[in-house]
Amino acid sequence: MWNAGQLTVVNELFVDATLAVAFISGFRAAFPDIHHTIEATITEDERVVVQWRATGTHRGAWGAISPTQQRVAFTGITLAALQDGKIQQQHTEWDKAGLLAQFGR
Repeated sequence: MWNAGQLTVVNELFVDATLAVAFISGFRAAFPDIHHTIEATITEDERVVVQWRATGTHRGAWGAISPTQQRVAFTGITLAALQDGKIQQQHTEWDKAGLLAQFGR
């Protein structure tokens, strides 16, 4: 869904996809070539932890930051609780400060 921008997949993955679609759409508008690489996963029962790395080019406005055409990279970890094979809850911690630093902020 992230790498190819296939937002129809979001409904297949999330119990309630509304917030996920909005976030992914907005982020992909700012970084249309974003590419996530999964570096590690841990699963236990109905819980999943994913460590990931993302790269992309800042081609659209992101919040108050105008497009810079700068190539960026950042990392994060997502914890998800599943229900019937779909993401019921998730929490993501990612290096937003590291991303902002790449814009000189």
